[in-house]
Amino acid sequence: HISTLSDIETHFKVFAGPGAGKTRWLISHLERVLRESNRLNKTGKIACITYTNVAAEEILNRLKCDKSRFDISTIHSFLYRNIVKPFSYLIEEEDAGELLFETSSLDGHDEHIVHGERFRRWISSIEQLNGKSYNSYNWPQNKPKVIAELSSLDYVFENNEVNLIIRQNRGARIAKSNGELWIYKSKYWKDGIMHHEDVLYFSYLILSRSPRVAEFIRTRFPYIFIDEFQDTTEIQTWLIEKITEQHTKVGIVGDVAQSIYKFTGAKRADFLDFKKDEISEFKLNHNHRSTKRI
Repeated sequence: HISTLSDIETHFKVFAGPGAGKTRWLISHLERVLRESNRLNKTGKIACITYTNVAAEEILNRLKCDKSRFDISTIHSFLYRNIVKPFSYLIEEEDAGELLFETSSLDGHDEHIVHGERFRRWISSIEQLNGKSYNSYNWPQNKPKVIAELSSLDYVFENNEVNLIIRQNRGARIAKSNGELWIYKSKYWKDGIMHHEDVLYFSYLILSRSPRVAEFIRTRFPYIFIDEFQDTTEIQTWLIEKITEQHTKVGIVGDVAQSIYKFTGAKRADFLDFKKDEISEFKLNHNHRSTKRI
């Protein structure tokens, strides 16, 4: 049973079915780590990453201890606050020295809504690049499809590289190669605009360029726990593994039967295959939402 997690200084993976009381168990474990740990010192915090802001607020509200010792938020908020913002100087330039991101204008991360002026600048750039006009593509009818596709842009690993892809293909008639999509993104970056999905990419870029950043995160967070891990994407898994390579104890909680974000690139295998040295695996079997009779 899950209560047999005898040592807080161990990595763990919890398989929890619907109604199994995983939030209650997670809160209990957070309080226990704060109570028993001798690795937090005065500045260390316990990180708890959730899938939604609502879930983060619920956990924070239900904690019955010193809430200032916790960092409870979504993965985008966690990465932005602890990696992207403080180390933004590492994303100012491309490898060739040209401007990559206008960090002086960086002010949080936004939902990806296609902006008309940047959209037009992008069209102009790829028309020059490809030597043809896109007016011939019945532009008034095609434009809504293009906007819908661009709003679904996301990052994936392909051949050990991070590429941009369109998650929702609407059949828009326009050039959509990886290179052209990077040009589209650059129109926002050079204006200091960062979308939610960009937080993951720039966290990846910062950790790739300066592995020492991960050391700072580990020192600040000796414990990182992730809820709803079955909905974690490949790039999120890479980031978590990189951060917790040493020193930090990681615990993940998930329900493989309940992966509802497959359309975002979440893979159940990332949860099932998640490995650490001496990781403890447990199952929460009890269902608090229904009776045996039902």
